Amino acid sequence: MSQAPSLFGSRRFSIRPAIQLAAFCFALLLCLPAHSQTLGRISGIVTDTSGGAVNGATVTVTDVDRAIPRIVTTDSTGTYSAPNLIPGAYSVHAVYMGFKTFDRQNIDVGVGGDVHVDVTLQPGEQNQTITVTGEVPAITTTNAQLSATISGETLSDLPIAGHNYVQLLAMLPSFELRQGSATGPSQYSNGLRAEYNVYVLDGVADQETYYTTIAINTGYSAGGPEQAVLLPTDSIQEFSVVENSKAEYGWRPGAQVNVAIKSGANSIHGAAFASGRSSGLTNRNAFATFTPPVSFEDFDATVGGPIKKDKLFYLLGYEGQRYSVGNPKNLTVASLAPGLGPSSSIPDAIAALQSHVATGGAPPNPVMLALSGCVLGPPVTCTPGKGLFSNNTSSTTFPVDFPAFGKTDNGVGRLDYHLSDHHNLAVEFFDGDGFAVAPLTASQSYWSTPFEVHTRVARAWWTWVPSSSWVNDLRFGWDNILISNTGSYDCPTNPVTTGGVVDNQWTPGAGAPDYASLANFASGGLPLCGSTGNSAFPTVTINGLSGANTNALGGAAGAFDTSGIERWVDSVSWTHGSHITKFGGEFLLAHGTPVLNVQNSKGTLAFNTNNPTLCAFTGGANTATGCGTAGATALDNFMAGIVTTANIQVGTIPRQFTFRSYGAYIQDDWRLFPRLTLNLGLRYEYTTTVHEVNDLFGNVALGTTSGVVQQGQNGPLYKLDPWGFGPRFGLAWDVTGKAKTVVRTGFNIIYQNPTIQAFITPGMNLVPTGYALKNGSNVVVAAGSNGSINTANLTSIQPPTLAAATIVPGQSFFGNLNNFVNLAGTCSDKAPCAIGGAARHLDMPEIMNWSFGVQHAITNNLTVDANYVGTRGQHLFDSIDINQPLPGVTNTSAAENARRPFVAQYPWFSQMKVLGALTNLSNYNALQIIMRERATHGLTMLATYTYGHALDTQSSDLNPVLPQDGRNLGGRVRERLFRYPPSLVVWAFLESPRQVGLRTNVARLASHGNREGLVRKSDQSH
Repeated sequence: MSQAPSLFGSRRFSIRPAIQLAAFCFALLLCLPAHSQTLGRISGIVTDTSGGAVNGATVTVTDVDRAIPRIVTTDSTGTYSAPNLIPGAYSVHAVYMGFKTFDRQNIDVGVGGDVHVDVTLQPGEQNQTITVTGEVPAITTTNAQLSATISGETLSDLPIAGHNYVQLLAMLPSFELRQGSATGPSQYSNGLRAEYNVYVLDGVADQETYYTTIAINTGYSAGGPEQAVLLPTDSIQEFSVVENSKAEYGWRPGAQVNVAIKSGANSIHGAAFASGRSSGLTNRNAFATFTPPVSFEDFDATVGGPIKKDKLFYLLGYEGQRYSVGNPKNLTVASLAPGLGPSSSIPDAIAALQSHVATGGAPPNPVMLALSGCVLGPPVTCTPGKGLFSNNTSSTTFPVDFPAFGKTDNGVGRLDYHLSDHHNLAVEFFDGDGFAVAPLTASQSYWSTPFEVHTRVARAWWTWVPSSSWVNDLRFGWDNILISNTGSYDCPTNPVTTGGVVDNQWTPGAGAPDYASLANFASGGLPLCGSTGNSAFPTVTINGLSGANTNALGGAAGAFDTSGIERWVDSVSWTHGSHITKFGGEFLLAHGTPVLNVQNSKGTLAFNTNNPTLCAFTGGANTATGCGTAGATALDNFMAGIVTTANIQVGTIPRQFTFRSYGAYIQDDWRLFPRLTLNLGLRYEYTTTVHEVNDLFGNVALGTTSGVVQQGQNGPLYKLDPWGFGPRFGLAWDVTGKAKTVVRTGFNIIYQNPTIQAFITPGMNLVPTGYALKNGSNVVVAAGSNGSINTANLTSIQPPTLAAATIVPGQSFFGNLNNFVNLAGTCSDKAPCAIGGAARHLDMPEIMNWSFGVQHAITNNLTVDANYVGTRGQHLFDSIDINQPLPGVTNTSAAENARRPFVAQYPWFSQMKVLGALTNLSNYNALQIIMRERATHGLTMLATYTYGHALDTQSSDLNPVLPQDGRNLGGRVRERLFRYPPSLVVWAFLESPRQVGLRTNVARLASHGNREGLVRKSDQSH
């Protein structure tokens, strides 16, 4: 109980009031809310041969592919800057009266790139030109950010798993990719939590409101196949990763992954790609009896060019995939063959029931006989595949191979319009749809889970250049995504027939029995199956033979989520003297509709032997606590149709959430000396309270009669810290002044802005404000008098009698919940409810980042970068049970509830799980080394070395593990320890010098241990 005041009492102020208040007042003066991180910049100083600044020189920065110039003029310090440049190839042309013309070619501006090109003008006539054609050194001398860039051409040629650029993050020294997250592999950067990264598509953050993942290149939920939708790889100009970033970056403290889509050019460019894989060279798993089939096809095409030369350009791209992958595994299921005994063999279980009928035992249930595909005879005969079982072997270990299969289709289009030298417009749209079927926990192929992800993303922007020293960039982003693993897979479905050919593959549920016709079975759960009105088949578990997550009869978990985000972004760049200043901000409107745990609405039936009143027969020892050592087995009870416990979800399930976020920043790159640049910045962010449209959202409310409160009753359910100011500091020193060696150091504070899932996880959507609250026979709070939230997952519904527990042909098992104890609508001291909420005052999770390093250019194309990188997190989200029982000897539910600290005040509640920014800390320290070889004579190379160590009390904000002792948070052992052992990654790509139309990537042929062919059509220009 000692934790309650810090979570629900007065506010803990740990801010720096004077500095933050002044900064807040300044932030209010900024214009619209900004970060166009995918655009680049070329800047530099124009001097004469004596080193004096040239004031008033005209510098023309030209986009070579589109012939679009940007004309700027140097100021009194000789400084020029051309910000907000589309990634691509550029040239710099400088002229001034009395000096020879200067031309610099082959300047490559990457995603978010900051290229410094100094110009030295030599005396002479302007009609004399000095042309420099060598590439600009691949080194940045003007900022302290840690960054890495991979070009679109390299992306197209690399043997990437699934042709997904996100997989390349694993090559970077700061990243660790781990399989098994909800929507694809988890990506940890610099020891931070996986949801702390930001993905940016053409200057606007690209994310989903609930799962906190990227909208494009996302995977399926709930552990389905990895890839759902993907941005066509050949349409990507390049992508970059920025860490320890400037003030224009924000919202999350991890890596900023910036992706830019190609733009059309004055010549037509195109590329095509095809890849295929078969199972010819696939190795058999040592624990499997056969080699699973594998089939994978990937194909894409991209074309871009001019609609009107020098004015209007287009780009179109498409990528599709088709795959089927075997999934061999051994199930533990009941056998239809006799001889294994009544705990494993269905015929033996039937025989055991028949032998006890004369002594009052329950007979075989006609519904369960039909569902098992058995008839009594005599003799008892069971037909594999006629009902729910297919195992006819003399073992409960049954090998199966239910394939996972899927497809994805993705398209992208972009238009760029160069209205004038002062105005540029662009718009782009991405549409991707993925569908897959995977046997997550299925014991039959027709119970495999269908997944779908449908993503639509749009971007539009206007770049205005009013003068050579001012640039304004206004952007709008729209992200809409559907993530679903909910379908009619527990209902019999007629397969699709095409040209007279029956296609079971793309029809979830195809081949499932018609449970009502087969066995006159009716569960009474939801959803209903088609026009028949019959209920979907519930999840069925038989103790010893199946569990809720393994080998269960029935379909797996279900969820449905729609997400939409609209962002308005504006940034202003101002070049003045030795300063390049950028300021702006962002406004975000997010909304989402998560529909979770759909499978719970069809119910779960569990068959066990731990209730002596719910047994087909009893016998032997231990009959006081169960069916007895000689009594009915769990399989006996299943065949008798006697349910031990049941779960079902009731009430209103969907929730519709909205929230808003605001951000503002100012960043100044101050060239203090010709070789020394300071990066100074400040960013402010604030995210509002998550709001449920129908007020179906609640929280723990200590001190009130009920202990809970519903949205709209007493102000906001919680409030986030409004003082989200993050300073940014960086220093870059060009040691020799020749852009060969740069020393960098940087420090910043960045906050993690929470999303919807952080508040759903503890159960704020399920706080039972509409329930009756009882203490003994006394109704303290009447049902409906304190709110209207009525959703609950009723666990361990216990039938009160043997008759109520027995499945009856044609009678709905869940149809009349009044036949059961622990009913919906009531929380009591006898059946307390578990609830969840959030602290009323939440600090935003805060991460401090710092780095110190040296970068050296061995050649213009080969660089080595060595850095010490550190992070420290505080106020990180965590959850505790503020009603955790005191330690005791007796571990029964009643005894534990009696030891809870709030048992006297709130006897109707058990666990009270509360989200808060508690004493959670994290830290990370690492040595990171990168060697890069930019394309030289066809060779591109990247080598990275990492040695680091990360420590955190949790691995995620979204589903934190409750501490062992919530009363002593400071004394607990930290639960997540990442010890990064020395890690060396080397990647190299050598392109054949032969200029031929078809190219084979040999590296890809062996990348997966399968027979795979890849053909690429080279880019063609006309």
